[in-house]
Formats: sequence, C-alpha cells, structure tokens
Amino acid sequence: MIDDWEMRRLARYFAGESIDDERRKTEAWLAEDPARRAEAERLKALWNASGQSSWTPNVDAAWTSLTARVHVGEAGAPLSLIPPQRVVVSPKFHWKENPSRRVSRFIMSAAALAAASAVAFIGGREIESSDRAAKSAKAAKPAIREFRTARGQRAVVVLGDGSRVELGAESVLRVDETAVGRRVVNLEGQAVFDVTHDSLRPFEVRSANAITEDLGTRFTVRAYRDEARVQVFVAAGKVALRAVGSPESSGTVLGPRDLGVLDSIGRTTVRNGVDSTSHLAWTRDRFVFNNAPLADVLPEIARWFDVNIDVADSELLKRRVTLNVPARSLADVLAAVTTPLRLRSAKRGSQFVIE
Repeated sequence: MIDDWEMRRLARYFAGESIDDERRKTEAWLAEDPARRAEAERLKALWNASGQSSWTPNVDAAWTSLTARVHVGEAGAPLSLIPPQRVVVSPKFHWKENPSRRVSRFIMSAAALAAASAVAFIGGREIESSDRAAKSAKAAKPAIREFRTARGQRAVVVLGDGSRVELGAESVLRVDETAVGRRVVNLEGQAVFDVTHDSLRPFEVRSANAITEDLGTRFTVRAYRDEARVQVFVAAGKVALRAVGSPESSGTVLGPRDLGVLDSIGRTTVRNGVDSTSHLAWTRDRFVFNNAPLADVLPEIARWFDVNIDVADSELLKRRVTLNVPARSLADVLAAVTTPLRLRSAKRGSQFVIE
C-alpha cells in the first residue's frame, strides 16, 4: 500500500517538480513492482482530476462501500469508525511548506479510495470480509483493539458506545475488551475524549501510572513515554484522577478548567481556572505556549511535522517562549520560536538545529 509520504512524492512526480535524482529514484521504485506501478497509474488519474478546482472526491460513497463490506479488529462488534475525511494528517517537511489545495485534494481522495482495501490510517490491522469477520468474532476470545497514529499525523476514532477520541501525533489507543462491567482504554501519547456517560459502565483511561475516570465530561490526557508526568485537563464536566493501584475513593476530582498533573511517584497536583487554549490548540492545528521552555516546545513541533530538532547548546532548552501560531508551516513556526529569543534554525542533514 502506498503511504502518505509516498503519495506526496508521487504528487511532485506527477506535477513535474521532482529534481532529476528524485525522479530517477521514483521511476526505479515504480518499476520494481507491477502492482505498485498499477496503483500509481490509478493515483495519477486522481492527480489529473484534482487539478479541476470544482472537483471533490466522493468520500462518503467510498466509506459507505467500505463499511458495508468490512470488519475491523479481532473480536466483538466492530467499532463505529468515522469517515476518512475526518482523519486529519498534519503537513510533513518532506513536502512543500505550504501545500497547495490541489495536493490536499489529491491526498484526501487517495486516502478515501485507499480505504477500499485498508484503513492503515486508523488501526493498522488487516481488514476482513464480513463473512470471515463474523466467523472470527464467534471463535475469537476478547481482544485488545489498537489504534495508532504516526509522527505528523492525528486521527479521530468513534467507539461503539458513541464516545469520541481524537488522537494526537505519535499516539496509541488500545481498547480493552477484556474488562468486565466497565469501559477501559489505554493511552500512550495525547488525546481528547468526548465520553458518552454511562453510570453503570464507568469509562477509564489508563496511561502510564495514572487512571482517569470519566464522570460525564470532555477532557484531554497527555502521557507520552518520554515525559515523566501525566497531564489531564478538563474542558467540561468532571473526572477523577488517581494513581494505578490506589483505591477508587482516593481519586482527585477535577472540574471544568482544572489541570491535574500526576507525577512518576503518584502525587497529584491541581491548578484551577486554566485557560483551555494551549491544551486544545493541537486539535485546531495551532501551537500555543505560554512562557514555556524550549525543552517542552521543540519536541511538540518535531512530533507534529515529523522532523528531528536539536539544539547546539543544551542550555538553550531552558529559554522560554510565548507563541500562538497556526501549525501549517514548519519554517513559520520555527521563526516564531527563534526570533524573539534571538536564535536561528539551520537544517543540517536530516535534522534542524537551533543555535
């Protein structure tokens, strides 16, 4: 299957914008596999169609056709997935800093039609026919279903109970179907949860050493593996936050605009009246930081644009910056970070260096 980066490379090739070396490599890559070349020919037709400003892909029809024929996962009823046009892929530095509308239309249509054979953008599992899925569901034991986003990508998953989860870049959501009497998901990374409340079946998010229990709310959880704390921000309603292994009654209740932080040894601190802007900015394709150290800012940018960013001197990571900028262009975002600090960014090989 041709992935997002390869589609962007093909878009440059179709547009005649590949440099000589890249053009030769692309042609050799296509020649290696007849099936790949056939797929590229199909995508070329999409590219030609996307040049028509009035043209839009029939994503709904493609998704309806897909969901009528497939089952996702290993056991149980299929999750209620959303149409692919609501899966948002962030820009990557492999392509131009400001992709044209034509490229956006091309990528969107290719993703929609690719859904006819796989949903690699959401879950990464093979798709079974409905007959095979029905047999598997009867024979298989309860399973863990996994949904994964790569760097530079995010996705929305709608669970069978109607709860909605928006996954941030480089995140993994595991739906635990072995839980009895409650709904349990495991998160590594970042997500916003809009939970359909059910007092008889509590909804729990388990991440690192934290358990966040929904009490009827919309909330965010941030728990990347390389961060020593779990952050939970409540946008509406309330949640209970506690450490793994502690009794349910010990949970700290968080209400609207509360930010709960649980550290590596299970201690919880709470800030009240927190502005939601920075905690939800990534869902609106923006970077928002308020007097944040570069040690927090640069990994977020690197994760969004799928690039490597380093600093010439580790002392620079202590410098703080405030910004509120759209996440469309890597160059613009880096300029917004470096200019007020009298720094500059330079591309060195495969990475960017702040100096």
